[in-house]
Amino acid sequence: MKKLYRITLAALMFFALITCLSGCLMLEPSVKTEPSSAPAAQEKGEVVSVTVSPAQVTVVRDTRRQFTANVTVTGSAPKTVTWEVSGNTSSQTNISPDGTLYVGRDEKSDARLVIKATSTFDKTKSGTARVII
Repeated sequence: MKKLYRITLAALMFFALITCLSGCLMLEPSVKTEPSSAPAAQEKGEVVSVTVSPAQVTVVRDTRRQFTANVTVTGSAPKTVTWEVSGNTSSQTNISPDGTLYVGRDEKSDARLVIKATSTFDKTKSGTARVII
């Protein structure tokens, strides 16, 4: 009978070991999940608004005027913009990538220009300024 007791004790220990190991293995998820791209987008942030300063100004022909874009963002979204001018009648009237407007010598004296700064990160966000010649 002692022999049976030793086998039973060894069997119980083996069973306990197998139970423990299978329980530990069950702690791993049965379905592996990939990290979501949503947190990465949230870390990047978003553009809240774009405003242009000065908002309205009078400029004479054959001069330059500097405009500034104020881009409000969340997270680490970039604050860069592209500039454009509309309403001009002169091909000389243009705006540089840094927001400097040049009004051509031959621009109409009653022209009404619109300066627009558009976010490079979110093209739906832009701000405008009015220029009277």
